[in-house]
Amino acid sequence: MSLREFLFGKKEQEVDVPAEPAHENAWLSSNFTFRWVTRLKNWGITDKEYSKERHHKKTDDEAIFSLYKKLLVQHKNDMLVQQALYYELAMIDAELGRDPKPNLVLAQKNLLAHYHHSKNIRSVVIESNKDACASCKKLDGWVLTFSEVTKQHPLPNLKCMKKHGKKSFCRCIYGPMARIE
Repeated sequence: MSLREFLFGKKEQEVDVPAEPAHENAWLSSNFTFRWVTRLKNWGITDKEYSKERHHKKTDDEAIFSLYKKLLVQHKNDMLVQQALYYELAMIDAELGRDPKPNLVLAQKNLLAHYHHSKNIRSVVIESNKDACASCKKLDGWVLTFSEVTKQHPLPNLKCMKKHGKKSFCRCIYGPMARIE
C-alpha cells in the first residue's frame, strides 16, 4: 500500500472548490462572512443582531461594517477598544481590496491618545513584526515623544510592502515607553 493510498484511500478525495468565477466569489464571500461574523461574536454581537442588520443592508460586508460602527459608538470612551475595532476594520478593507490606511490611521490615533492620557508613559517606541518588510524594519525601535509623533506621523508606514488581502497593510504599532522617575 502506498503512502497516498494510506492517507487518502484508494480514490483520492477532491476538494470542492468552485471552478466558475461567480461561484468562487460566493465561496470566498461566505468564508469572509463567517470569519468576520465570528469576530463580531467575540465583541458580543449575537447571530440575531447580525441577521437583523443583514436584513437592512444589501451585502454581508455592509452589515459587518455597520455592526462595527455600532461597536465604535458603544465603546466611544475606551480608546484601546476603539484602536482594536479600527484595526479590524482596516483588515476588512484590505481583504475587500479597499485602502486600509484610513482605518489604520484611526487605530494608531486612538492608541496614541490612550498612551498620552496615561501618566506613566512619556514617549512611544515603534515596534514591527519579525516578518516585517524592509521599510518597516528600518522603523523598528525608533523612540519618539508625543510631539514628534504628531509632527512626523510615521505610522502606518506608507512605504510598507506587506500585504493583507489585496492591499499593503502596515502592522507596525506604537509601544509605550514608561516614564523614568
